[in-house]
Amino acid sequence: MNLEDYIEQIKASLTSEGRYSRSLDIQIYTLASAMVSLEMATNEISRLNTVLVKGLHGDKAHPAFKIQKDAQDSVTRQMKALNLTGEAIISDEEEDPLIELTKAVIDANKGKKSKITPRK
Repeated sequence: MNLEDYIEQIKASLTSEGRYSRSLDIQIYTLASAMVSLEMATNEISRLNTVLVKGLHGDKAHPAFKIQKDAQDSVTRQMKALNLTGEAIISDEEEDPLIELTKAVIDANKGKKSKITPRK
């Protein structure tokens, strides 16, 4: 996702809860920026074959790990400041297939009595 997508999701979440105001735009922008940084750092880390890189004074942790940690800290702080949860800003487009399957099975079995018995 890009910065504008995150901003739109955060604003939509706050609006749906009746808590959005333009005065929150800087915090929304900061949260969205941190989320982009976190996503980019995580993507970079997922492509690494090692956690260490060669430095002038020996091996050191890849810089993406520090960026990821800083971004995680910033996301946590901004979400707390905006009183948001991760669930509140997750897009409906990113549905979990297992949850969807479970809902479909539950809906298909509504009104039916079922009994689970152990195998012998």
